[in-house]
This record gives sequence, structure tokens and C-alpha cells, in this order.
Amino acid sequence: MIHQDTRIIDLTVAQLAEVIDKAVEESLSRRSHPTDNAPRFVYGIKGIATIFGVSERQARYIKSSGVINKAIRQQGRTIITDAHMALQLFGTKHS
Repeated sequence: MIHQDTRIIDLTVAQLAEVIDKAVEESLSRRSHPTDNAPRFVYGIKGIATIFGVSERQARYIKSSGVINKAIRQQGRTIITDAHMALQLFGTKHS
């Protein structure tokens, strides 16, 4: 069992990997379950960045990757994204 006051230097590689896995799992579970008061639709690249908690540059990369295309509606420069669908699509594995 790893305690909160354990120094990182005192952990084994396996223990450190366990701590990292747990932190990533908790972070992803918070992102993939939007709250009821979260907006259903977001607008623009800033909206996509807000959904995923990333920079605008990373949001542009996510949009251009095509992973969340089904959640995006774009006409000209106007972008509307279904936040709930985008999170579901992003969480699924693509081949």
C-alpha cells in the first residue's frame, strides 16, 4: 500500500506505474462523464479545447484528426460540436 506521504524516490517502478495508471484512469473517467450542467453544444476551436481540457493548438489537432468528425457540424468558419458525442467518440478505439 502506498501512502500519500511516500516519496517518489522510495517507490519501485511497478509502484510508480500503478500510481500513474490510477491517476490517468481517474482523469479520463472525469472527462468522459460530463456533468448534467455541462453545455450540450460548444462553439469553435475554443469549445473543443474546453471539452478536452487542452490548448487550442491541441484542439485543432483533435479536430483535424477526424476522430470526432461525427460530432462536428461546420459551415464556413462556424463550428458547432456536440460535446457529449465528441467525448464518446474520443474514448473509443479507432483503427
